[in-house]
Amino acid sequence: MKNSIPFNATVHAASPPVVAHQLKTLQKHIAGEVLSDSTSRWMYSTDASIYQHLPDLIVVPRTAEDLKVTLDFAHEHHLPITPRGGGTSLGGQAIGPGIQLDFSKYLNRIVEVDLQAGWVRVQPGVVLEHLNQQLAPHDFWFGPDVAPTNRATLGGMIGNNSAGARSILYGKTLDHVLALETLWSDGRVSWAGELSPEDWDTRSQQSHCEGRLLKLLTHIEQHHTADIQAAFPKILRRVSGYNLDAFVATPPGQPLNLAHLLVGSEGTLAVWQEAQLKIVPKPTHSALLVLYFDTVSDALEANHAMLETHPSAAELIDDMLLALTRENAAFARKLHFMAYAAPVILVVQYLADSASELTHKVQKGIRFAQQQGLSQRYSVATDPRTQSDIWAIRKAGMPLLYSMPGDHKPITFIEDTAVAPERLRAFIEDFDALIQAHDTRAAYYAHASVGCLHIRPLIDLKQVSEVKKMRSLAEGVVHLVRQYHGAMSGEHGDGLARSEFNEALFGPTVYGLFKAVKAAADPQQLMNPGKITDAPPMDQNLRYGAFYQPQHLKGFLQDVTGKQSVNHLIEQCNGCGACRKSDVGTMCPPFRVTGQEADSTRGRANTLRRLLLAPELLRDPTTQGEIKAVMETCIGCKACKAECPSQVDMARLKSEYLHRQHQLTGIPLRSQLFGHLKWLNHLGALTAPLSNGLLRLKPVRRLLERTVGIAASVPLPTFARVPFDFRFHQRPSPNGERPPVILFNDCYMNYNHPEVGEAAVKVIEALGYQVIVPEQVCCGRPQLSLGLLAQAKKSAENLWTQLEPYLHPNRTARAGEDDLEPPIPVIGIEPSCVISFADEYPGLSSPSYQDISQRLARQSILLQDWLLSVLAERQQQGLPLPFRAASWRVFFHEHCHQKAWGNDQGMALLQQIPGLEVLPSRAGCCGMAGSFGYEAEHAPLSQAIAQKELLPALSQAHGQKPVDKIGVSGMSCRHQIQNQKPTDIEPKVQHWIEILAELVEVA
Repeated sequence: MKNSIPFNATVHAASPPVVAHQLKTLQKHIAGEVLSDSTSRWMYSTDASIYQHLPDLIVVPRTAEDLKVTLDFAHEHHLPITPRGGGTSLGGQAIGPGIQLDFSKYLNRIVEVDLQAGWVRVQPGVVLEHLNQQLAPHDFWFGPDVAPTNRATLGGMIGNNSAGARSILYGKTLDHVLALETLWSDGRVSWAGELSPEDWDTRSQQSHCEGRLLKLLTHIEQHHTADIQAAFPKILRRVSGYNLDAFVATPPGQPLNLAHLLVGSEGTLAVWQEAQLKIVPKPTHSALLVLYFDTVSDALEANHAMLETHPSAAELIDDMLLALTRENAAFARKLHFMAYAAPVILVVQYLADSASELTHKVQKGIRFAQQQGLSQRYSVATDPRTQSDIWAIRKAGMPLLYSMPGDHKPITFIEDTAVAPERLRAFIEDFDALIQAHDTRAAYYAHASVGCLHIRPLIDLKQVSEVKKMRSLAEGVVHLVRQYHGAMSGEHGDGLARSEFNEALFGPTVYGLFKAVKAAADPQQLMNPGKITDAPPMDQNLRYGAFYQPQHLKGFLQDVTGKQSVNHLIEQCNGCGACRKSDVGTMCPPFRVTGQEADSTRGRANTLRRLLLAPELLRDPTTQGEIKAVMETCIGCKACKAECPSQVDMARLKSEYLHRQHQLTGIPLRSQLFGHLKWLNHLGALTAPLSNGLLRLKPVRRLLERTVGIAASVPLPTFARVPFDFRFHQRPSPNGERPPVILFNDCYMNYNHPEVGEAAVKVIEALGYQVIVPEQVCCGRPQLSLGLLAQAKKSAENLWTQLEPYLHPNRTARAGEDDLEPPIPVIGIEPSCVISFADEYPGLSSPSYQDISQRLARQSILLQDWLLSVLAERQQQGLPLPFRAASWRVFFHEHCHQKAWGNDQGMALLQQIPGLEVLPSRAGCCGMAGSFGYEAEHAPLSQAIAQKELLPALSQAHGQKPVDKIGVSGMSCRHQIQNQKPTDIEPKVQHWIEILAELVEVA
């Protein structure tokens, strides 16, 4: 069972088995990590492509010496090597048999920056955006700008010869590589860079791999220049094959750069351990001119014309991508720039070194578009936020498209064609005819300025007939590309998707030269075999295919949309790696700390997909432990549901996984305790302050850790002697008739922090409303997080029953029905509870509760959103805000679930208070995540998450000038910060409503 991994057969010969003592020997001699368990191998068997190939083991090197030792091991055991950066390859370059080298975790240092000379030295695992962030204060950047800029590594970019949106200005990665410190397949290390003719001749006399390659290149230049010039397309965006054209184009007597052959070689010739790269000055001003069109053809025709205005980029986005953007809660908000409801847009970027120069360029572009009759509809984005939103939509193209429900997906296999821009419209019309002839449709977006098209047909790879359709389309596109003198790959590389067609594209002579280059550099054929030359058919090694026969998992949570089963939710992950970003947003908190693939949303999705094929693995003790280790580090922050363009909801999937695991192995005692939070809190409050005193005793804490697994090092929340509901009902009611609101009394507010509820009541009543607090009932949020789904359903039914009088159909009036009473808002304070009403609750409802669950979803609202709407109404009526001014500096951190649900408006609310200086944390997750941070085995990771971003942000804000208040919007955030904040920061942590309550002026 341990090695039972369902998988498709591969055309490559099976690698000899690597036995345990050999792996121990390898681990002993390297400083990095060796992963050989079946779960890790499965996780690394995919990238962002449609392919899958199981490696024998994964090496995560920490040093250059680790690379050398691994290469020697590969030679000894005849194991192929596949280098991997962020695993964002769309062609399947980053997967293969044998050993996978993951450069991203450790070999990610920026070694040296020389601004005066205009170059940097970096290791392969450096993420592009991290490099650009370090260069930004000096007004430099690395010119090529790929879509996955916040997780794509420079190693992958060099391997693919990537380009990106601004290639019309900056070219491809090839144009920025000065030299590569190269580890050749024979174990020799050398700097592959610019060589004089004399040095070239000297080195070519050597018998090592580099020498043989130099000698071969000399022969090719002398005898095959005409063949190469005839075979290679005359366009900017061509990355297929090897860059032989870069050598024959060099004038006689000029230096030659061997690194230019390694760029774009996809790790098939050698691996590199350090790169010297050219950097360029970054223009200080930018603007985006958005032109609106009715058809893709019209937009592409306009694109060719607009090149006369000398833009730095021109990007096309079609109706399918725009429609899916509108359906994505997080990305829909980024469409605010759309001035017209057009189905197709062309985004034209202008860069300049001054504001006046930029204005001139933009106005010239507008006049040109109007005078040439290209488009009379346009809008201009000059502010950084709007430009960032537009680029975010464009860069999220592939994963946004993958959010499309169902089995038909816009897949990547012919998505990277490139032709000359003047041929683009005719090419796309023929391409579209080919798509229609195959009875499908496709999404279109493009680096239109350089003729590079990303066209993704909708194919269901789970159907044999659809796989045949894919191959037929690919063969048709090869013919079309040759007809238009273009390239099959403009930036994504060959990999498993396009290598098969290189002989047809370049002809037998040049393809023979490719094979000779491969043989000279890698005589044992161990360096990423099957890419560029001698490739398997493009319809083999598919992630999905005829072999893919998963068990249909019936989730406990219903699919209320009717479109997304548990299987679909798992398969929604396309491998784009957006969960590996570590610079903005929240996703994925554990990965940001560990850098381990297993701690990313992608790693977990891959693990669950394996269970679809072999659910019996959950019963095997070994794999059961491996899978548990992967899944339990998901903290349920829900950031993936919003920030992953494909909307992978790992929090829900973890709940389903835990539910199934509980059915097999039983429910742990700790989960039972945390799942019955209300009763624990109720008991604690009844016995306070004795209960609080006991829980502070070290022997009691150590006993809880040993017996239940509750961390002794993490202080538990204290219990309030008098709960909020008792306090509320003992207070005098305000005079006069007022419009009612329901205040949902969550467990934390009632038993741990009743002062939060009192503050909310004070503010709500000051605005002229009557507060109704129903009997306290747990919403079941802890049970949802812990996979106690049957218990969560009972909790939901209890709450629905309790709230039903306030959710009567007579209170769901539509606008204009004056004879019916308006709905009473159900206001909640704890984000994770309230958001569950609209998120998980509908999936818990049986038919008899479906109507009421939908009404609660519509009527429930977070306190901050309700307050913002009420304050907006008061301002429209000319009424003053009921808050006095304050000169406080408030450090503010928002709850993850709010950010995931798009309800992160706490900042906007606090900023309405005169004199209040609000300092947003701009950090990701606090790391507490409900019970996660109290669990003994997870407490160190929880604290490390807080220490990664949140606590440094607090210290930085306080260091500039002491903060007066620390505001949060959730219980978990409150306790994590209070427990870990530096001792020199005195203010206690408060809920933001407590801060408002201190300033409210009661009439």
